[in-house]
Amino acid sequence: MLVEDILKQVLIKHHPNVMKRTIVDSPLAWTVACPICGDSKKNSSKKRGHLYKKNLFYVCYNCNVRLPFNKFLEMMQVDLDPESMYQINEQISQYKANVKEDVEEMKFFSLQHKISLSALIDYINTHPEHKLRNFKPVKHGSTVWRYLVNRRKITNLENFHEAEYEITQNVWQPIMVSLNRQNDLLLGFQWRNLEDRKDRRRFKVYSWQECWEFLNPKLADESEYRPYNKVSYIYNILNIDPEVPITIFEGFIDSQFVPNSISLVGVNTDYSFLLNDDIKVRFFFDNDADGTKATEQMLKKGFSVFLWNKFFKDFAAQSSKPEENYHKLKVGIKDLNQLAKKINNPYLTLELEQYFAKDRFDMLSL
Repeated sequence: MLVEDILKQVLIKHHPNVMKRTIVDSPLAWTVACPICGDSKKNSSKKRGHLYKKNLFYVCYNCNVRLPFNKFLEMMQVDLDPESMYQINEQISQYKANVKEDVEEMKFFSLQHKISLSALIDYINTHPEHKLRNFKPVKHGSTVWRYLVNRRKITNLENFHEAEYEITQNVWQPIMVSLNRQNDLLLGFQWRNLEDRKDRRRFKVYSWQECWEFLNPKLADESEYRPYNKVSYIYNILNIDPEVPITIFEGFIDSQFVPNSISLVGVNTDYSFLLNDDIKVRFFFDNDADGTKATEQMLKKGFSVFLWNKFFKDFAAQSSKPEENYHKLKVGIKDLNQLAKKINNPYLTLELEQYFAKDRFDMLSL
């Protein structure tokens, strides 16, 4: 009960409202009204702060803070006795040791349970009850090929496939498939249709567990799914070099334009095992309100982050109307793919490497 008692002290110290001091205890986490951002101002019962029990990692899904419990306590200005702090650090250290083993396993690809992409494709193409058919590599000149190459400006289609999705019994829609794989070794995949309007988009994400159970009986030990499912939501994880900085993107397509990059499937993807001293990571968020907020938070934590605003100012300064062009860029470019549609190979052409920074003073550029 040590951790829960300490968390209770934090809530009492930082929440004047008694309603916000309660803790919801579940098997996975303690859920609280975030004491960092205060959580909801309208609903006192809102609880979007989660302290996960397995790794003592705190995440708020309102302000997007992500940090270990010991760093959380420092931020909350909580002083513990040496024995209590020792116990907390021991649990965090043990989790990091387990994580390091997982990372090493990924690094050398010594996966005990392997899924063959070619076998999965054969299965899906012969089982139409899954509403997918004609699952195959992207064919030159196809609808999906034209979407990726002409509209998205992607030239390397190695980790894309195409298929058709059943809308009704007689209507099938072309879809693009993003693969999380290394050669024929598959961790998971996701598909989406080719609509750009949000109200017309359809998509589906298949975790490692779902892919495994298409082809194999369920594993007897449910805990065996855990490390596989975790990495199945981190695309391109099998192809990165852990010895050089890893760039983390929000979307898979954006990550195609920067070497040694990964992308996260959904805001709740657990990538905390990458946030340790053995791996250097940096972030490339979208140019929108949420991305700016996340950029500021990661700068405060000491992570390297791409600075859109600094890039826009430098790029616009080369034109005859810098202020006007700066405004057009800031409003018109929301992510790296939009930039790639205007300028071929933007990472190298525009020397974007120089716009990563991790100094807190760089928040003045946001």
